[in-house]
Amino acid sequence: MHLAWRWFTRLGYDEEIPHHSTFSKNRHGRFQESKLFEQLFEQIVLQCVEVGLVQGKHLSVDGSFVEANAAKESRIPREHLPRPIRLYFHA
Repeated sequence: MHLAWRWFTRLGYDEEIPHHSTFSKNRHGRFQESKLFEQLFEQIVLQCVEVGLVQGKHLSVDGSFVEANAAKESRIPREHLPRPIRLYFHA
């Protein structure tokens, strides 16, 4: 596993790495009724904006094909997002 990830999660070199689905299972299960992950994401985006890593002027898209266990019906239209994307950036 990437050394920066081990440092961030405080995992030693000899410690077992959590299963790749752990984060997703917690987000969809244990914390489903909570706004914890949404708040965490917003804080990370705001910190990136504050230090100039994100400016909202350009959009990058990764077109990599990754097999996923997801249904097209689970997509949320942009109009139904809880907070419009433009509110993250200064006008």
